[in-house]
Amino acid sequence: MQKPKSKGHGNGLAGVSTATDDSPHAASGALAACVIASSAIAGLLLVTVFLFYPLIITFLQAVKGTLVSLPTGSLILLSMVFLASGLVKGIAGIGMGLIAVPVISFVYGPAVAVALIPIPLLVTNFHQGVLTGKPGRVLRTYRPLATSMLVSMPVVAYFSTTVSETWITYSLGFTALGFVLLNLGFKLPEISSRHDRALQVTTGLVAGVVGGISGLAVIPLVCYMMLRKLDKNSFVAVGGLLLFLSGAILLVSHLSNGLLNRELMLLSAYASAAAMVGILLGEKARAYVGQELFRKLILVLIFAIGIKLLLG
Repeated sequence: MQKPKSKGHGNGLAGVSTATDDSPHAASGALAACVIASSAIAGLLLVTVFLFYPLIITFLQAVKGTLVSLPTGSLILLSMVFLASGLVKGIAGIGMGLIAVPVISFVYGPAVAVALIPIPLLVTNFHQGVLTGKPGRVLRTYRPLATSMLVSMPVVAYFSTTVSETWITYSLGFTALGFVLLNLGFKLPEISSRHDRALQVTTGLVAGVVGGISGLAVIPLVCYMMLRKLDKNSFVAVGGLLLFLSGAILLVSHLSNGLLNRELMLLSAYASAAAMVGILLGEKARAYVGQELFRKLILVLIFAIGIKLLLG
C-alpha cells in the first residue's frame, strides 16, 4: 500500500502530511487502520488479563474501599474507555474527556472521573505538544496566548469558589454551539497577523478564566485555532502544548486539595498507558483523514461538548 503524498494546507507552522479524501488508497488504508486498531486493543486486553491477572485482583481489592462498588473487570473497562478516547484524541487532538468522563462518572461517580482524567490528559498532551510537536516554535508564535492563560488561570482557580460554576458551564455550552453553527452556516473571516496578538491575549484570558473555574480551557483554545485556520497537524501540536500547560496547573490544584490519593494515582497511571496506545493508533489514522473531514470532526466534538454542558 502506498503512503499518502505530503501536501501543505492551512495556516500551520510548517508543511504537513495530509491525504486526499477520494483516494482508493486512503479508503483501504483507513480500513486497515481500523482492523489494526481493533486487533491491537483486543490483544492488549488479552495480554493484560493473562499476564497480570493475580496483580489485577490484588490491586482491585486494595482500591475497593476507594472506588465505590468497584467491579472485578474495572481495569479492563478502563482500558477500553481510555483506548477509545485516546484513539479519538490521537486523530483530532481533543475529545478524550468528552468520552472518558461520562463513562467513568456513570460507573464510579463524578468525583472519581474528575480525579482520574487529569494525569492521562497531561501525559497525552505532553506527547502531542512537547515530544512530537515543535514546542519552542509554538511558544514563540503563541507566547501572548500562553502567558495570559498561565497568569490568569491560577488566580481564577484560587478564587473559583466565589464564582457560579453553573453560569460558566451554561455560557460555555451556548458558546460552543454558537461557534459550531457559525462555522456551518457562514465562512468565518480570516484573522490577519496584525490582529493576532490582541486575539491571542483575549483568548488566553478567556481560557484562563474558564479553565480555572471549570477546567474547560479547550473550548476557547479550539475556537481560536479554528479562526486562525490551522492545518490538522499544527492544530494537534499547538493544542497539545497549550492544553498540557493548562492541565499542569489543574493537576497541581487537584494534588493540593487532596482529590488524588495513592490508589487513584496508580489507577490514573494505568489509564494513561491505555490512553497512549490509543493516541499512537489515532496518529496513524490521522494520516488518512483529509483536512476538511478533520475540520468537521472537530466541529462535531465541540458540538457534543456543548450539548453535554447544557444537559449536565
